[in-house]
Amino acid sequence: MNNSENIIVVYKEVGKKPVLKKIKNNVETFELILGGKIEILQYEDIQVICKKDRDKLLPNVYLNINFNKLNTSIRGNFIIVSMHNNTFKSLTKNQAIKYGKLLVMESFNYEKINTKYKYLNSSNKFANENKTINSDKTLNLILDIQRDILKFIRNINA
Repeated sequence: MNNSENIIVVYKEVGKKPVLKKIKNNVETFELILGGKIEILQYEDIQVICKKDRDKLLPNVYLNINFNKLNTSIRGNFIIVSMHNNTFKSLTKNQAIKYGKLLVMESFNYEKINTKYKYLNSSNKFANENKTINSDKTLNLILDIQRDILKFIRNINA
């Protein structure tokens, strides 16, 4: 899997839009970008490269990535690449467009949460911005609701 060539990838940071990047095609570069040992997940015709120990990271996107067809969230920043003959390759133009759009649609929205995980609501009609999300149970409930909304939207558009 190591190769000294540069490849074109889609890089997705939590709370940000996906971007195209040109990076060195080697595991060390992937680990440097993602901040630790990596894990490679198969998704359709691409590979999702993410940090191996990501359980405590914020959810980034919601994808159907498991073999049992259960949807899951990918936590933390990640890279998507193509693979051929066990070697990472640049994404094609069509792959970059397809997955860039998918990542935008499936991303968790953190625009209304500040760096201290306080909900920012200018009207304060539905939430008090002084309350913090301080438990995994609350975060999981919010993520479950967001997942159900995404499923509902997908079914309407299908």
